[in-house]
Amino acid sequence: MSYDKGSIWYKRDIKGDRIASAGIFFPEIANNKARYLVDKCDVSGIITTGVDFGKNGSDHAFCSQKIARDFSRVCVLRSDKKNCSPDSEEVVDTLGIGQVLAKLEIGFIKHVKYVVKKWGMISYIFCDSAEPELIEFLRKALRKNGYNIPIINSLKIKIPSRIHLWGILFMQDRISFVKGETEEIIKGFQDVVKDEDEEDDIYLDDGTSDIDILDSNNYGIEKWYAQLLRIGGN
Repeated sequence: MSYDKGSIWYKRDIKGDRIASAGIFFPEIANNKARYLVDKCDVSGIITTGVDFGKNGSDHAFCSQKIARDFSRVCVLRSDKKNCSPDSEEVVDTLGIGQVLAKLEIGFIKHVKYVVKKWGMISYIFCDSAEPELIEFLRKALRKNGYNIPIINSLKIKIPSRIHLWGILFMQDRISFVKGETEEIIKGFQDVVKDEDEEDDIYLDDGTSDIDILDSNNYGIEKWYAQLLRIGGN
């Protein structure tokens, strides 16, 4: 596993140059999605799910991935969004908890059931730590549906660190996406751009790209940031 010598990540990490990002953060997948697509996941490891709670009317985001036991690869299995706004289609609220929570529970449990049935048991679920009430609600939803999966607060590492880790994974071809299951997260990576008003690597969060789905993927892998960040490959 090695770097693309024309990438900013090679110039920064290997050559030690101070190179600024500009425009799209991940041109590799933006220009060549097929490079990262797989028909099935052959990674042996643990399955994690990241959950980002939508804010200001944005959708809730769920992303599940399998992380290799030796941290050599990450395979994204499934990404989903759930619109829980009052304007979205109503669902049956049998518990009388209100439409917003009922929609969140349906979207979350649907994602979990799908992943468990197709790829195996989820080891950990990491949620946006800024929403403790919603996290407790999801814990109860899991128990009600017969799942004993631990839900853990996300670490929420700094955004430049997230960008750096993703950049390394793309450059070294250590991240892949199951075809037909991961369109939301793929589009998120293809569209995300640098906020030119920021000196550091900060993505533009103005609604033009899907930051929520990227955050959900980050929550699912950031616990192993140091192990995954293999500068220069093996």
